[in-house]
Amino acid sequence: MKKSRKIISIVIGIIACILMFLASYYYFIRDFEDTGNSLQTKINDQIRPSRNFQDALTIYGNNYFKRDSNGDESELLSLLESSADMAGYNLDAIGGSALEKSAGNLTGLGSLPASGAARENLNLALSYNDFFAFFYERFPDSAWIYYTGENQFVNMYPWVSSNEFSYTENLKNFAFYSQANPANDPLRQAIWTPVYLDQAGKGPMVTLSSPVYDQDTFMGVISIDLTTDWFSKMLDCSYEGYLIDDGNYVISTNQKADFVETVPQLSDLMKISDSGVTEIKQADNNVARIVKGHFIYKAVFDEAPWSLIIVEPVYLVIAKSLLATLPVFLICALLFVSYREIENRRKTEIEIRNISLTDPLTGLNNRRFLDAMMEKEMERADRYQLHLSIIISDLDHFKRVNDTWGHPIGDEVLIRTAQTIKRNLRKADLLVRLGGEEFMILLPETDVNGACEAAEKIRVAIEETVHPVAGQCTASFGVAERKMLESMNSLYKRVDEALYLAKEGGRNCVVSYEEKKKLPLAFVRVEWSHAWESGDDVIDNQHRQLLEIANRINYMSLGDVDYDQVEEQVNNLIEHIVDHFDYEEQLQKQVGFPDCKSHAKIHKELVVKALELKRSYQKGRLKSSEFFAFMLDDVINGHIIKDDVKFFPYLQDDRSSREALDGNED
Repeated sequence: MKKSRKIISIVIGIIACILMFLASYYYFIRDFEDTGNSLQTKINDQIRPSRNFQDALTIYGNNYFKRDSNGDESELLSLLESSADMAGYNLDAIGGSALEKSAGNLTGLGSLPASGAARENLNLALSYNDFFAFFYERFPDSAWIYYTGENQFVNMYPWVSSNEFSYTENLKNFAFYSQANPANDPLRQAIWTPVYLDQAGKGPMVTLSSPVYDQDTFMGVISIDLTTDWFSKMLDCSYEGYLIDDGNYVISTNQKADFVETVPQLSDLMKISDSGVTEIKQADNNVARIVKGHFIYKAVFDEAPWSLIIVEPVYLVIAKSLLATLPVFLICALLFVSYREIENRRKTEIEIRNISLTDPLTGLNNRRFLDAMMEKEMERADRYQLHLSIIISDLDHFKRVNDTWGHPIGDEVLIRTAQTIKRNLRKADLLVRLGGEEFMILLPETDVNGACEAAEKIRVAIEETVHPVAGQCTASFGVAERKMLESMNSLYKRVDEALYLAKEGGRNCVVSYEEKKKLPLAFVRVEWSHAWESGDDVIDNQHRQLLEIANRINYMSLGDVDYDQVEEQVNNLIEHIVDHFDYEEQLQKQVGFPDCKSHAKIHKELVVKALELKRSYQKGRLKSSEFFAFMLDDVINGHIIKDDVKFFPYLQDDRSSREALDGNED
């Protein structure tokens, strides 16, 4: 019998070591993949703002030449002066002044254009300065932002003296310009240049460029230079990381690399052949694969022709797995030395685990502790006729967090949620984790109204707590007050029904069983008011369309609507806003509205805010209903009612003048 036990122990020990090794091995693989996925997300989060900003600049440039240009020249045009050799012109005059911080230096060849399309192109370049300063302030890792005109000039931000840098004809041969010209970019798309060394000494960088057209006439190229230090900071991880372009040149890496004279290729840093690099790039995306004795994680980006390569030698993964298995092996070895003691210890550990009252992840009490305390509180409430309420909280769409970011991030969200709830409770309240993403709060001497107020306070706190990776999370709450002599099962069923109603009612709200209603407001639809009419049919119709789209988004936010459907309406809203503002600005100039420039600036700020809201929504940091709030607070109350009404009388005067003129002709 003892011999058979010994054999069984040996077999169990071997199986335990194998299972531990496999578990550790696959854990490291999952961590490897999760790291790659996280790095890909971080880099994407940096690429998108650059692309969005670039798209906005391109749209602005393409629409710029459609405007009425009378009397709309930049004040900086008058400060342009000819160079000392009279071979060109520059904006050196603003050097050392306050304008130096808000404008770039425009340098060009030949004489300064006095009129025509060439002068309009100069004016566009100078009007870009406000956008350049805005983007550069928020993304200081961008090295240069500049517009290169087809008629031989460049506006370079931040400002630098023409003695240090000025336009030369050779600039058009560089990739940032040549790849975006009509011959190489007939589809007029944004392009990324291969990585190169900056001539101004800022190290390796890449450039994002887009062509600007006046209808079918190529006018120039808008470009953003990004230093690779920007991306190297994001590759900070325990694995080898490389970001490469489509020519296999290394954009950035967390390994030691010399970028002083040349840009290294991936084969140089990994010390593998070109065929090995090809095999790596042909590997499946977003999964770990073994290539040339290394685990490889490869990811590509939709908005840049780059590849992210994460590398870990296979032998290191095996060594780490063996090291993680070592404690199990030692335990198994000790099993043969002191079998009885280990058996006794195992039984003791099982008993301790069975009577444990603490949730190991969040540090909160568990359901076992709740049951014991609930019985005492119910007895006390019945004896002294005290109020007793409970709250059940459930994180909304928590499965998406685990599916998108992985369980480690999901665990962080649960821990943060537990801490947030605990900070907003009284000392007398009891918080426990029921399991998964569900929490219960026991509130002694509290009626249903007090419990609802406490739940609403916690709901707001959770909504305002933004996780750095998973973004904004919300929770739904069910509330119920215990009746005298009511059992725990009955109370739990009632509060669970209230939670179900909160989930069905759109989530992120508090529902009490007693009132059977949400505390937050239900769906609100804003109707068009005749007081908002301008007198211009096109303006009024555009305002109505914007309001209808906003109402549609608000309605969709209350239901279980697919993300793609909501995003389509968000894109539709932003497109209508841009088209409406463009038409409104042209109409203001036509009727002689004196504040059209300041009005246009407000338009730009609203468009920028709309784009920022869109990016935050795509990252999951806010709800789609925020776009309705933006339309109601910023566009309708903050702009239409406050700003647009100022030029409505000009529309009416223009209309009266036309009617009077028509009457005289009759």
